[in-house]
Amino acid sequence: MDPPLKVYFRHNKVIPVSSESFYRWIPVGQVMPYSPVDAEYFVEHVYSYFGFSYSIRKAEVRDALESFFECLRKQTHYMLSETRQHVADHLDTQLTTELASTSRWGTDLIRTRHRFVILSYFASMTSSKLLAQALFKFGLSNLHTILQSDQPDYISSEWQPATKNMRDLVPAEMYHTLIHGFSHKNHHMWDWNRGRAVQRLAPPMFEHRALSAPARRRSRTPNFQLVPFQHAMMARTPPMMSPMRVIEPSPYDEVGALQWQQEEMAAQLENLRRDVDEVKEASWW
Repeated sequence: MDPPLKVYFRHNKVIPVSSESFYRWIPVGQVMPYSPVDAEYFVEHVYSYFGFSYSIRKAEVRDALESFFECLRKQTHYMLSETRQHVADHLDTQLTTELASTSRWGTDLIRTRHRFVILSYFASMTSSKLLAQALFKFGLSNLHTILQSDQPDYISSEWQPATKNMRDLVPAEMYHTLIHGFSHKNHHMWDWNRGRAVQRLAPPMFEHRALSAPARRRSRTPNFQLVPFQHAMMARTPPMMSPMRVIEPSPYDEVGALQWQQEEMAAQLENLRRDVDEVKEASWW
């Protein structure tokens, strides 16, 4: 039996891992057989990749890699399914602990999410198919919990890119299942008005439209432009709620006023003609 490899971390922490398990899980050829492994090299490489994009600290990267190598140390001999189950169980424990604190303090899944992102890039960097399969196993088994507990912005900005990093390391069916599940969280924009702009040219609507309703297109009806905005109409009391009858304005009010003035002027002119005729008759006699 080959002697175990010694994986060195900061502060002289050493994690012995069997050489067979190490090279099967990390097939990069970065170290020579039976030689010590400087894990700080992986820590610096992963941390420099993220930078400030994910707000991941170097201590988080180190803790994630230490936990991963601790899972490898638990196996005295090489077993694929059992070791992958240990990695998935470790993330499950982290998720369960964080969900308990989330329900109490109201925070998001930042620790579980960052650990998933770190290990996903580490799997992509080292071409570790076994680690990628363990992460996908965790994601598929806890997909509903992640979607319900984490914020939608983090689903699209962190969970999805981390999943895409491992696209070439897992079967296509497994990848499409997980990435399709994460994509469902981004459909919240269709809940109201199917993602369209506000219909300003249409009458005010006090309820949202159905998802199957067709799009409104009233470009050829300019009369709807005369309808005021919804917030403007709510400034006055509606006619049905007012105790007094409200006379609604009509577009024919100005025309009716002009006609009334013409009829009044015609009546005055007729009276003037009658007066002139009476004066003429009196002067004739």
